[in-house]
Amino acid sequence: MTDVTDLKSYLAPFEGKEQDALKDAIETRKLEVDLYWRRASYFWTLSTVAFTGFFALQNSDKAPKASLVIISCIGFLFSLAWLLASRGAKHWQANWEAQVEMLEDQIIGPLFKTSIKPEGSIWNPFSSYPFSVTKINQLLSFFLTIIWVVLIVQSFYGAGLGFEGTFTYAGAVLVFTIIFAVLMFWLGRSSLKTERTVKMTRRAYK
Repeated sequence: MTDVTDLKSYLAPFEGKEQDALKDAIETRKLEVDLYWRRASYFWTLSTVAFTGFFALQNSDKAPKASLVIISCIGFLFSLAWLLASRGAKHWQANWEAQVEMLEDQIIGPLFKTSIKPEGSIWNPFSSYPFSVTKINQLLSFFLTIIWVVLIVQSFYGAGLGFEGTFTYAGAVLVFTIIFAVLMFWLGRSSLKTERTVKMTRRAYK
């Protein structure tokens, strides 16, 4: 596989097909943006449910203290998954934005590369400013992840830290939470291999 290191080497395979390539790149970029907000809504809903369940149990006298550990572990995994999914979505969104900007010059001109300069101050809450919506979402999901870590620690303290008796299953949930968090970082990455082996089957019709 050849590394693409400059604009000329990028455009070479699309010679004579630049217009179709640009159209597909724009459509894929739109799809990535749409999927980003769908995923954000999905994780917002999960986080809201987790917080609601946690504080409902916390205010209940009948709920076992260990249940708070389980809910906080679930909320932590939701928030961590949101953070990692946001980072992945940002990567692929930036990928297609870059390809659109490299293809557009010969077809429509530098449309997507051109933007107005900010006129307002970053400190003025009533003026426009080029904040990154995706970065703000990433910061928010990171903040919620930290909050859930704090709630996990608080729940352990309130339940009486230990792995005996009725607390055993909550301890097991914590262990599995740590394992799944590590797996998200390890197995959740997209493959960036420069070469792939083709292994496919094709049905034959008679």
